[in-house]
Amino acid sequence: MSFVNMHPRMGRNEPCWCGSGKKFKKCHMNRESTPRRTIQEVIETGREAYAKKVCLHPDLSTCNHGIIKAHSIQKNGGLSRIAVKGKVYGIRENNAGDLSKSNGMLAPKLVGIRHASTFTGMCGFHDDQTFAPIEKEPFVSCNEHAFLLAYRHFCKEIFTKGGAISLLPTLRTADNGQPFEIQMKYQRFMDEMQSGLVQGVKDVEAIKASYDTCLLTKDFSDVRFYVVQFKEVPNLLTCSGNFPMFDFSGNQLQRLLEPNKLPDHVTFSIIATDTGGAFIFSWLGNLLCPECLVKSLHKLPDAAIGDAVVRYAFEYCENLYMSPTWWDGLDETSKMALCRRITKAGDVTAERKSDCLMPDGHNYVNWTVTARETNLNL
Repeated sequence: MSFVNMHPRMGRNEPCWCGSGKKFKKCHMNRESTPRRTIQEVIETGREAYAKKVCLHPDLSTCNHGIIKAHSIQKNGGLSRIAVKGKVYGIRENNAGDLSKSNGMLAPKLVGIRHASTFTGMCGFHDDQTFAPIEKEPFVSCNEHAFLLAYRHFCKEIFTKGGAISLLPTLRTADNGQPFEIQMKYQRFMDEMQSGLVQGVKDVEAIKASYDTCLLTKDFSDVRFYVVQFKEVPNLLTCSGNFPMFDFSGNQLQRLLEPNKLPDHVTFSIIATDTGGAFIFSWLGNLLCPECLVKSLHKLPDAAIGDAVVRYAFEYCENLYMSPTWWDGLDETSKMALCRRITKAGDVTAERKSDCLMPDGHNYVNWTVTARETNLNL
């Protein structure tokens, strides 16, 4: 937005300079003398924004309307296997207050596995019926299982982005008590954030619509996947996705926010399996960017795969949960490097460098690759 007529003594009844649509007297007039919002107020508002209940299954005619706290990452056999005394480390939507304690960077905090990765975006019937193949059967590198891991991400992403959008009006008031110059800078920042979120919601809704069609028809032939099997249960688990910009060799794959162009997507999961663990890249359709991304990962030797997967997860994912034993055992420089990545993952305005996925000098994990499985021609 190009702010105009921004003088703090503009007319009381004029539209506020910030573009809220409110009159100046109802918005930024005398805001510099308004009490600042407390961290607790921000946290409570965030909880309310993410507390809505809705079933995101495409066939609502069969919905039983009993919305549950669905896990986007498997609790039994997954989170339970990396937990210590029933808790794991994670980055949660309602931990805004942590920033003041960690130099502006997000840091993992302990959470019980009953609450880790949950969202109220599916009724009990649809959650059970939809995800039964990956919840009640051993994971297999196949189109259907790769699809369901991806679909779970898009349900969580639609839910989470909706909560973020509803939180924007409250975030707009975070410049209370600040001088006018700071208010302008903050509102510009919020404009960028809002623009990114709104576009992100449109993109994710368009992609989920195509996944809904596959789910209803049970036609998974357009699913593409690349799976790396590990001997060990991974130290961290995730269910996420993104619009990849760079590959593991530092090559640019695409530019985001191009007008009238839906960006290429990729979903990724780190899961525990009956034989150890697995990392899964998957997407729908013949998309060039995720295929190039996979090819760059496929070129890496087995010994480098684990650390590459960890860098990718922390660079792009907030829905990430870690073994306390593993996190507490990392050296402080490694922790700081990962905290910088996960802080960036939560910032829709963050710009990434082309080498963001390349080796950073840290050895995070020692996972033994036992197989690489795909339906691509690599």
